[in-house]
Amino acid sequence: MTFSQVVDGVLSMPAAGSGSLDWMRGPMLKGAENSVLSAWRLYLLYSARWKLFYVIGGEQLMENEEHISNIIKTHLEATLNDLGEFIWAYVVLSKKDMSCIFGVTNYPGEWVEHYKANGLQYTDPVVITALNRLTPFSWDENLMTGGGFHFSELFERARKFGLNNGYTFVLHDYNNNLVTLSFILAPETRAEITQTLIQNKGDISVLLASVHEIYLTLNSLSEKNASRSEKSAQFTERENEVLYWASVGKTYQETGMILGITTRTVKFHMSNIVKKLGVANARHAIRLGVELQLIKPVS
Repeated sequence: MTFSQVVDGVLSMPAAGSGSLDWMRGPMLKGAENSVLSAWRLYLLYSARWKLFYVIGGEQLMENEEHISNIIKTHLEATLNDLGEFIWAYVVLSKKDMSCIFGVTNYPGEWVEHYKANGLQYTDPVVITALNRLTPFSWDENLMTGGGFHFSELFERARKFGLNNGYTFVLHDYNNNLVTLSFILAPETRAEITQTLIQNKGDISVLLASVHEIYLTLNSLSEKNASRSEKSAQFTERENEVLYWASVGKTYQETGMILGITTRTVKFHMSNIVKKLGVANARHAIRLGVELQLIKPVS
């Protein structure tokens, strides 16, 4: 789609007050002309028309993540403020390459920087759970402990910022992205916020879909993922080989024979893998690598 086609599509949308709003309402918003979500979407579309598009060298759609982030944050807050005061995070993760992460949030900046710098999306139990969910879910420090995983260190750090209990809405899009909208449940307001989220579950799900639909259109996420996938992987080539052969049932000795290295060297690489994934042992690293599709096939 060219720049002109995208802009023409936005410009051709009905103006506010021009009649039916059916063009921008999902099934759950039918008959709700005054819905805050409908009004939000209209406002976002018209803001996007002026704030997110610019041309360099002719018909070319350019991306400006900071601009997009600011606009999404502004309008998400404007919409959510009608329901209450929330601490929230909108996150887009490519399931093909988990290093491709986009997020807009009002979480503490120090935690956000720590999360990105340490690649915590690879081991975040909320992310891992959301990969296998379609419906919203609540979470706390006991999430996934039943499966043998323990993320005490991650939650201990999150607790310092009051981010160890929450409620997450989930979306899986046509570009193979995992999309989440998470809300933090502070102890003093947990019951009230949980009740509000559950009562407005349908509208918030529509809000998430609407936000993400706009994001995909304007940000050309599929093109960005293609370029980012060329970046360095989570593991070195040798670490990936060790993890691959371990995932298909090879012992350390067998892996060493296949790769032409000593068993001690295999254990060294596995130790690095365990540290990178932030798990307890090699068994957990293998399981996590398989579940998150972090392991590249070895010929």
